[in-house]
Amino acid sequence: MKQNNKNRGFSVIELVLVIGIIAVIAAFTLPNLFNRKSVTELNNTVNQISITLREAQSRAISQSGGSEWGVRFDNSNPPYFAMFSTPDYSSSTRVIYTTLPQGIGYATSTLAADSYTDVVFGQITGKPSQPLSLGLYPIIEGQPILIVSVALSGQIALIDPAQPVTAATVAAVA
Repeated sequence: MKQNNKNRGFSVIELVLVIGIIAVIAAFTLPNLFNRKSVTELNNTVNQISITLREAQSRAISQSGGSEWGVRFDNSNPPYFAMFSTPDYSSSTRVIYTTLPQGIGYATSTLAADSYTDVVFGQITGKPSQPLSLGLYPIIEGQPILIVSVALSGQIALIDPAQPVTAATVAAVA
């Protein structure tokens, strides 16, 4: 009878080689995964802001509660946006309060740190008290910025500065 004395298992070289391959694959895929997540969060946040602005505008047009409606954008810690009924913003007139997700911020070129701005929509017309151009970005460097714009006409648009803006683009998001 012959005995098989051959050891079964993996050699150290084989294990190191497999671990090295896994490390190389992870080095390429993990950054892409995190970047995709931040871009998705940015898109979701911009959409939430747009919906909140349109809701405030709709409530002002329909004279809900007999008052004007507005949205406050605050760049304090934590940054947030909130829908409120007028005459002034306060916790008692606030209807919706949403903090920005961690990793998403207001561009300080459009809203300075520790400051805020209010957009109030007039009754019946739905026109804002002032125009707004508000940039948002993921805090990871090198990621795109998106802009929420409110024109004096009342038109609300989402603008991607990396894409050319055309009348069709603005009409599609309005």
